[in-house]
Amino acid sequence: MKRIIYPAIALAIGFANFSCENKTKEKQETIKEEVIESANDATINSSVLKLDENSIEVNWTAFKTTEKVGVKGKFDQIKVSNLNASETATDCINGIEFEILTASTNSGLEIRDNKITEFFFGKMANTESIKGKVISIDENGNATVSLTLNDVTKETTATVNIEDNTATMTGTINLDEWNGQEAVKSLNEKCEGLHKGSDGITKLWPDVSFEIKGKLAPQKIG
Repeated sequence: MKRIIYPAIALAIGFANFSCENKTKEKQETIKEEVIESANDATINSSVLKLDENSIEVNWTAFKTTEKVGVKGKFDQIKVSNLNASETATDCINGIEFEILTASTNSGLEIRDNKITEFFFGKMANTESIKGKVISIDENGNATVSLTLNDVTKETTATVNIEDNTATMTGTINLDEWNGQEAVKSLNEKCEGLHKGSDGITKLWPDVSFEIKGKLAPQKIG
């Protein structure tokens, strides 16, 4: 009987150990899977948005000749700060601060860009960049924006439109309000022939329209 009992006991103990090892292994695997799931579960919450700073575009339109013909361009370099995450699109934009590097102006024609940099921005005080801040946006998309250029800080109005998770801010400024008359005159004289209309008058308007747009990206939570 002893020869039978001892092997039986050993077999039972071995089976119990094997069973425990399997359960421990299964438990470890389960915990591991839960940890991986938890890490992957920092899921995207489509209701919480934030402006994607890498998607921001700044476009401008200046006007020449008496007929007010538009000349379009953009700035290739812009820095933004104070970005907000919110369930409300306008709250994502409200309070944003930005700095546009004027030497990055891009009208699609290098010779014109060089003239704008030297004979327009170069005639303004401390205007290596244009600084701005979104002061407020109301429920109808009417925005107040602070702009600093030529050592002058003033507020201007703009309109914000949100469509397909893209925010677009548009507006027009009059450079006279930033004491830009000399800069406008300087560039107009340098580009005299190019700013002459059918009436023979050379004119560069002080009005500049702008469009700033960017994507509102869903944020990860968890």
